[in-house]
Amino acid sequence: MKGAGKWLALVGGFVLCLAVAALIVAFKVRDSARDESRWLVSDMWQAEYFNRARQRIPENEAINILSLRPGASRREKLLTYVASHQCGEAEARCRLNELSSANLLVDRGELDSALNLLASAVLQLDKTGDCAIGVESSLLRYHEAKLQAQSPAEARVAAAGLIVNIRTKGGLMRNLRTDACNVLARQKPDLFHTYVVLVGRVMQQGKPSLFKQGAFIDSTNKLDF
Repeated sequence: MKGAGKWLALVGGFVLCLAVAALIVAFKVRDSARDESRWLVSDMWQAEYFNRARQRIPENEAINILSLRPGASRREKLLTYVASHQCGEAEARCRLNELSSANLLVDRGELDSALNLLASAVLQLDKTGDCAIGVESSLLRYHEAKLQAQSPAEARVAAAGLIVNIRTKGGLMRNLRTDACNVLARQKPDLFHTYVVLVGRVMQQGKPSLFKQGAFIDSTNKLDF
């Protein structure tokens, strides 16, 4: 019995050592992911935006955020709202609803139709000089859907390219590191938080170093809309 007790004690000690080692590794991985994602989570704009909800946002902006979520096209109330607010005027509210429509098309897998709407929104945006956070968020949702349709190897390469563009150029098609975006990030951090979450989802389609950053962003996301 004494021998069995010693054996059990040795096994227990070994298991405890493994658990402690696993915790140490987990903390190191988390610290590394936090440091490597700081360029996006903390430094992208001159504002506090990740996990910072300033106030209740307008209904059309909340709808747009919801439309960027996977499964959005299965939410009947969301579909009804977007369909009933279609308009053709060159106003921000019309452009935002157009982006929400594109997001719903992406969620249904109608990527070509979604891309046509996004192209139209970009043209309208270029006339105003507004911060392109809405368009860039929709483009990320579009690319996320494309990545999911690719093989894992293809998706890893494509995801890396997207993140390089964002990190070096400030966006996929338009630079988001502008004075206009800094101002808007202070006024409406919810929109920029959503963008960071989208980038994190794209990261999780990439190679392990990118996946780690994306998983960290996902695990520290505290806002829900």
